[in-house]
Amino acid sequence: MNKLFSKIAFLFSGLIFLMSCERVTYQDEVVYAVTTGKSISSISIFNAKDELLHKYDYIYDSSGNVVSVDNDGVLYTYQYDDALLVSISCDDTYNSTWVLTYDENHKLDEYFVYMNGDFVIKYTFDYDGDRISCFNILNREESDIVKITMSYAWEGFNLASIGSIEFTYKDIIDNFNVPIPELQLPSYGLFLDPLFDGFSCSENLIQTSKASNLNEFEYLRNEDGDICRIDVDSGRLYYIIEYAECSEARR
Repeated sequence: MNKLFSKIAFLFSGLIFLMSCERVTYQDEVVYAVTTGKSISSISIFNAKDELLHKYDYIYDSSGNVVSVDNDGVLYTYQYDDALLVSISCDDTYNSTWVLTYDENHKLDEYFVYMNGDFVIKYTFDYDGDRISCFNILNREESDIVKITMSYAWEGFNLASIGSIEFTYKDIIDNFNVPIPELQLPSYGLFLDPLFDGFSCSENLIQTSKASNLNEFEYLRNEDGDICRIDVDSGRLYYIIEYAECSEARR
């Protein structure tokens, strides 16, 4: 359990607000990641040898909520209460489940992780206004000995840092309807459920992230104008993004 706990560096948090499938007219000076309003149907991650490392397939309900994600054959199922995500179940070897609770303002308050029915880890969140100022990670004993606190620093609507991890951004509004897995810190940290396995709270798409080394991100668009590929460090990793038609994922 200590090995599992030590791998956890941070949790990507915030609610996932989903887009409309109708084309939206934006101001000319604003550049968006997705111009058609389509929902992501799958995200595939490859290494420099073009070997597939991970693939995420997204299924939506008629309201546009993500109801399941197939991650390399492991299925995550999502449940909602009054449009808020409240629980996740997974058919992995640990029968992992997650329970989310919110405060009176519908801000994420606590995030519980269970494995084989046993409570393992809890995340709690502190806010400065509407933005997370820090989160705390506690194991089942909830003692200060095993407590980890990660502080957030913001510059406008973009996250400047999480602890010692620093970020810079491109002038591209991040309006992906789901977070891109590990976009900011490739191959870093513990895999959580796919809706939190990426960071989506900043207004803009990241340009660089700096932890032990510097990661640089480049974005390519398809003929519709939507970002369809993301290169990390000149192709050390790259993401292929595919979109659903309106009939497949009604927004």
